Amino acid sequence: MKLKTYIIILAIIIIIFASCSTDATNSDNLGPNKDDYYEEVFEEEEEEEIIIHEPELPGAFFVMIDNHPNARPQSNLDKADIVYEMVCEWTYTRYLAGFYNYDPGVVGPIRSARYYYAQILQAYGTVLTHVGGNMDAMAYIRDNNLKSMCSITTAGGYFYVDTAKRSPHRTHVKSSEVLRFAQVRNRPLKPLPELNYGEMESGSNVLEILINYGTTQYPHQVGWKFDQETNRYVRYLNGEVFHTRDEDKVYADNIILIEAAVKSVEVPIDGLQSEINILGKGKAYFLRDGYLYLGTWEKSSANNHFVYRLEDGSLFSYADGNVWIQQISSFDRNLTITYENVEE
Repeated sequence: MKLKTYIIILAIIIIIFASCSTDATNSDNLGPNKDDYYEEVFEEEEEEEIIIHEPELPGAFFVMIDNHPNARPQSNLDKADIVYEMVCEWTYTRYLAGFYNYDPGVVGPIRSARYYYAQILQAYGTVLTHVGGNMDAMAYIRDNNLKSMCSITTAGGYFYVDTAKRSPHRTHVKSSEVLRFAQVRNRPLKPLPELNYGEMESGSNVLEILINYGTTQYPHQVGWKFDQETNRYVRYLNGEVFHTRDEDKVYADNIILIEAAVKSVEVPIDGLQSEINILGKGKAYFLRDGYLYLGTWEKSSANNHFVYRLEDGSLFSYADGNVWIQQISSFDRNLTITYENVEE
């Protein structure tokens, strides 16, 4: 073997020994408790791991949920990511509920649409599940080519009737059928938009709000009480805890109150109907983490989502969790706020 080859082999051996010596030295520098060191490193890595809840549905869909007294209790309303509650007619409200992160399985009872619900849905660009609608709503849905899943006009075979309830409060739908409809009819579901999450400076301590939609003869009072143990708001109806059909309570992490007047008008065929102008701007209150904040709402067009701002013009920041938007005709006449007594 040539001298040059010996020199190369010797150099390689020296490098290997030097590397082993360095590793041993570094290991020894950790001291007698080097095993504890490795455990601490792994513990730190585990603590930094963030678990993200993946949506249970491939995209969001919205449902017009009945809120007539004969429709209660509703199925799986507590699993909605976002709910718009607005006056439908007279003292009755109706829910436009969006499902995405949690699969409700079954939703209902389902009722007819109104044009202002359709104007909300339009910004989301996903499927609206409903049972017909008044003339204004059906014309709006048709003219704007919204993704309508209607038990009367487009998708009767996808719904089912719950015989335990009385007509017209017994139409329900399974989420699996909504997904099937979206695929078969080429109506792709879209995810819900990402919200502006973040911390908020302390506002006014509020224990409870009461929203009066009814009359003395026909009471319809919605209440939200802050639960300090869960850091969430519990829904009440006429002084009693509101439950779903499965006896689950309904909670909200964020509550947005928008002031928008209701106008009752008499129209051909449909008779008496409510009209609410949600394209514009108005006063808003925001509730999260037990605090109340004042601000405004604005919806510049049906293609745009609501924008919520605080009094200083900055955007409202959401707490992690679901959202309830409550339309109220007049904050002065229909809203009661109970503040926490704070001693100075």
